[in-house]
Amino acid sequence: MKKTYLSFLLIFLLSGIFSTQAQIEKPVTWKFEVKTISETEAELIFHAKIDDKWHLYSQFTPEGGPLSLYFEFESSDKYERIDSVTEPKAHVEYDEIFKVDVWSFEKKADFRQKIKILTKEGFTIKGNADYQACIEGRCIPGNNDFEFAINGGASTETGSKTNKEIAPVKIGAFNSGSENIDKVETAALEQTSGEEKKGLWIFFIISFFAGLAAILTPCVFPMIPMTVTFFMKDKEHKGKGRMQATVYGISIIAIYTFIGSILAVVAGPDIANFLSTHWIPNILFFLIFLFFAASFLGMFEIVLPSSIVNKSDAKADKGGVVGAIFMAVTLVLVSFSCTGPIVGAILVESAGGEILKPIIGMFGFSLAFALPFTLFAFFPSWLSNLPKSGGWLNSVKVVLGFLELALGLKFLSIADQTYHWGILDREIYLAFWIVIFALMGFYLLGKLKFSHDSDLPHVGVPRLLMAIVTFTFVIYLIPGMWGAPLKALSGYLPPQTTQDFDI
Repeated sequence: MKKTYLSFLLIFLLSGIFSTQAQIEKPVTWKFEVKTISETEAELIFHAKIDDKWHLYSQFTPEGGPLSLYFEFESSDKYERIDSVTEPKAHVEYDEIFKVDVWSFEKKADFRQKIKILTKEGFTIKGNADYQACIEGRCIPGNNDFEFAINGGASTETGSKTNKEIAPVKIGAFNSGSENIDKVETAALEQTSGEEKKGLWIFFIISFFAGLAAILTPCVFPMIPMTVTFFMKDKEHKGKGRMQATVYGISIIAIYTFIGSILAVVAGPDIANFLSTHWIPNILFFLIFLFFAASFLGMFEIVLPSSIVNKSDAKADKGGVVGAIFMAVTLVLVSFSCTGPIVGAILVESAGGEILKPIIGMFGFSLAFALPFTLFAFFPSWLSNLPKSGGWLNSVKVVLGFLELALGLKFLSIADQTYHWGILDREIYLAFWIVIFALMGFYLLGKLKFSHDSDLPHVGVPRLLMAIVTFTFVIYLIPGMWGAPLKALSGYLPPQTTQDFDI
């Protein structure tokens, strides 16, 4: 039962990772409006607001150029589209990168689709817009869900959370145009601010559970009873030991948060465009994730120079508050081979130009990482409830290795979509994920074994439950090979326009 709760922690971490969207800048924000023309006819309007100096590309971009804008509507028997989506006059210019004339829009553009309404009942029109936006030779592919309420149909928020649907209005009601648009933009900015705060909270929670996962690795878990025993060795002065344990925990948090603060200062908001669009950092991030995954899968260990560890360990032996601080430094250094890939993944995910994100990520990770050392020092009797160290600790590392391998593909995909290399289109990306997670499922069932794994005489219920979750995810991915939208993963998958075969 002790290992069961730890396994469910990994399941929660796995689901948490995929509940977040990729850390990519979104230079195009969308608002949606329905204009009623008559009882049987309406016009759907897609308002695109484009960040300064960015270009949104037309539906009619010639072959060989950037990805064309494409509106996909879910089929329904409640309405019919009249012709196709119309767009304003685009700016046509020869592009030196793509070597073709490209059609693009700047600052803002409105796209319109007339429909014939076939029922008096309320309903919604759903779909998504695939697009590409570029700035100074760097491009970002995007996918945005849309939803229009017709005849008072129910409407729910979908797609990018920065979008806000405009309530249905008649054409005559838009005479005070600028005032209405200002209200909408103000509301959208307020909603965006709220969503950014929500995103930081989600990132904090994921980082916190990543810290808990790091505890369950072979480099860290066995150190818990050793460290707590050190603090509790003086039974006559338990208060002193608890004070040292508190300093120890605070020092761990301070070390990792300091690392996050350095990244925040070095990266800064101005580097966001470069990190999120240019091929060099994205290929570098992909290689880093690949390196971390290989380490977790047992190919090698990431070890810091022994001289650094020995110096810190020597100062930790002095005891007292200073000794507790250096014990924290020693733990960070000694456990680096297991925590390095997790910390690196958090820092890479947070390196998008947001000042607070790396600090919050490192604070969440270190808070969870330091918590058990401090709590067990205050309540040493809890140590008897800890599961014994064993081969299951290496299994945690291997599972994290599979996750790092899958997540690293996102950065290669960004570079591929930006520069049209065509090496990681949607179905190829999905094929990699299907294989990776299928292998992870077989590993959990004991059908796959790595060099540092112990023998698995039988499969326990926790591993079986994790295997069920993993194979369920694999089955969910498979329809995507034939064009299923897989909306729960839209932030991680390449645009559907890159799909070669769409049933």
